[in-house]
Amino acid sequence: MTGNYMWDQASTKEFLIGTNPDSHLPMWWEGSEPLWVTVQKLKKHVFMYYWPGCEVPILGVKPTFCEEYVGSPSEKNFTDAIENALTALRDNADMAAVYYEKVDVEGHHYGPLSPQVQAAVRFVDSALQMLNRKIKEKNMQDNLNVIIFSDHGMTEIQWMEKVIELKSYINMSDIIKMMDRGPVVSLWPNPAKSEASIEKLPYWQNGTGGTQGWQHGWHGYDNEFVDMRGFFLAWGPDFKRSLRAAPIQTVDVYNVMCKVLGIEGLPNNGSWSRVEFILSGTSSWTRPSLLSSSALVLLALALSL
Repeated sequence: MTGNYMWDQASTKEFLIGTNPDSHLPMWWEGSEPLWVTVQKLKKHVFMYYWPGCEVPILGVKPTFCEEYVGSPSEKNFTDAIENALTALRDNADMAAVYYEKVDVEGHHYGPLSPQVQAAVRFVDSALQMLNRKIKEKNMQDNLNVIIFSDHGMTEIQWMEKVIELKSYINMSDIIKMMDRGPVVSLWPNPAKSEASIEKLPYWQNGTGGTQGWQHGWHGYDNEFVDMRGFFLAWGPDFKRSLRAAPIQTVDVYNVMCKVLGIEGLPNNGSWSRVEFILSGTSSWTRPSLLSSSALVLLALALSL
C-alpha cells in the first residue's frame, strides 16, 4: 500500500480508504501477501477486527472472521473487539488482530500534545489493563503472545508556517490528478508536461504561507525524525521479561510476528538480527505442524514516545 488515497490511471478507479466501494477491489491489495493471508494458507484460523483490508479477498484468501474497517471505532467497539478476540483465541483462533485509530484521529485534529490525545492514550492504557486481566481470568498467559505497535508517530504542525501552495510552483492545469494531502501528495502530470513538472520538484520549499488549516498533527515525514517513531510493546511466553529495547524498525515487526506464530515468513526487508534478542528460546526458524502459541496483535495508531 502506498497510501490511504490512490488513483489507478489505467482504470481511473480511486482508492479512498473506508469510504468508497472501489477501495475493496483486490487490485489495490495484491502487491504483497499480508501475514493473515499467509497464516490462512497454512490452514490456520485468523480473526480480524476493524483491520483495513481484512474484508477484501487478497490473492483469493480472506481471514476466518473479519469485522470490517470503519473510520474510527468507538471505545466500546475496541474493548468488545479485544474480548471477542480473546474468546476466539481461547476457542480455535491461531491469530487475532485489532485495529484502533482514535489516538491518530485526535492527534490530527488537536495535535499530539493535546488533552484529547492524552485522554485517548489513557483509554488505551485502561483497555490494556483490562486485556491483561482477561488473559489471566481465562488462564491464557502461558500460551498467548500479545504484540502492540503503531505504524508511525506524530508531530505538531503550524499550518501558517508550513503550507505549500502548489500553484506557486507548477501549473495546476498540467496536472491530471492529485491525491492525498499532508506531507506527501501524489501527482499525475499530463504526459506532455511531465518532465517540466518533475524538474520543479527539488526546488519546493516550506514556509510559503497559506491559509489556516484545521489539522494540528501529522505524520509521513522522514522516519529519522524522532517524532515519527512508533510504539512497540510485547509480552507472552516467547518474549523476554522486563526488557527495554532500543528502537527497532517497522519492517522488523513482521519477522517477530512470524516467529511467535511458528511460521516461516516470506522475503521481506526486515532483519532478524535486529529483533532476535527480544525473544526467549532459540532463534532457529521452524514450521511446526501446530502453532505452539497463539498471537493477539493490536495496532494502536500514532502512539509515539
